[in-house]
Amino acid sequence: MIRFILLSLIDLLIVETLTHIDNFMSKKWFIYIVRCKDNSLYTGITTNITRRVDEHNFSKKGAKYTRSRRPVLLVYSKQIESRSAALKLEYVFKQFDKKKKEEIISGRHQFI
Repeated sequence: MIRFILLSLIDLLIVETLTHIDNFMSKKWFIYIVRCKDNSLYTGITTNITRRVDEHNFSKKGAKYTRSRRPVLLVYSKQIESRSAALKLEYVFKQFDKKKKEEIISGRHQFI
């Protein structure tokens, strides 16, 4: 009986773990850009843009960079198929100079 209960608990744990992994993998990821009060740009990734911008503006969970440059305003966002792809695009975007970043934000240059 105890062995049956243990096997059932293990099965339940496996199912819950796989469900958690599946939910993580199927989340919608976004790359986003906010303009800070000093006109600088901050780029990041998230699964919830509204929450993340609020964190930048009102919470200690916002990036250290934006905490001293509040308020921030969302100026660009794009849904990406995975966290990995979003991280790679974030890296690429951060390598651009300010002029090219502004062109992407204004729509004069295609980023993705």
